[in-house]
Amino acid sequence: MQYSGTNEFGNETFLVKKRIDDEIYCAQEVWTGRKKMVVKSMWVKKAKKKP
Repeated sequence: MQYSGTNEFGNETFLVKKRIDDEIYCAQEVWTGRKKMVVKSMWVKKAKKKP
């Protein structure tokens, strides 16, 4: 998990990445309150192959 700045409303956002096989699943999450997180966006990208 890494800090990715603030969104347009001033809330802090975090980037979460998980590698599964040859794909990387990414989700940008926002802290909302009450100790909960909400997914703002999610995407999948191909991982770079190791030589």
